[in-house]
Amino acid sequence: HHLADRQFPQGAEAVDLGKENYVQLRGAGVAELIATLRSGEPSNTVKYVSNPKAEALVTRATDAMNQRDYSTAATLLEEAKKLNPQQNNLWFDLGVVAENRGEKWEALQDMLAELNNHPEGDNAYGQAVRLSVAANDKRTAEQTLERWSARYPTNPLPLIQLSEMQLADNQPEKAEENADRAMGMLTDYGRNRYPDLQLTLGVAQMRTGKQ
Repeated sequence: HHLADRQFPQGAEAVDLGKENYVQLRGAGVAELIATLRSGEPSNTVKYVSNPKAEALVTRATDAMNQRDYSTAATLLEEAKKLNPQQNNLWFDLGVVAENRGEKWEALQDMLAELNNHPEGDNAYGQAVRLSVAANDKRTAEQTLERWSARYPTNPLPLIQLSEMQLADNQPEKAEENADRAMGMLTDYGRNRYPDLQLTLGVAQMRTGKQ
């Protein structure tokens, strides 16, 4: 069984996604995949097997994008998607192509699809967060940062971003906890590189009455 070609939030069918008309492939339902995406739990229907032909196409697409040839990249990626809709970096690259076309909502869905298929993909977390923030979708941004942090618990970057967001979102207790955890991961040199983190922590402590 293939997984669904596309993960749609409710009502997204009404959104104009440009020329492509994404249809569900046979297999797992879109609703199930959405639930998987939102919960951050890998679906037990996902059994990833790389397809050498699809992998070669994705590599060629990445090379084309590095040459700023996005139309060639898009064609190669569509071919790869037919061979294996779960190919590593497929949805990441589709997201880059979509953003280049100005389809930012589409690009965000692609990055989330990459994370759903390959939760180890470090780069896709950062891109999904950036696109969520640009779309003013705080909830997706915070959830993605939480998933990133859970996957890479020794990386302070998602915690730094998450604590800033939580403070702005009137969640000072969570902001303090995450800023404190991030501080604990950084050396003195690291802390000096992220002066905003100390500010976030200080403000959060004031708001929770700890200062």
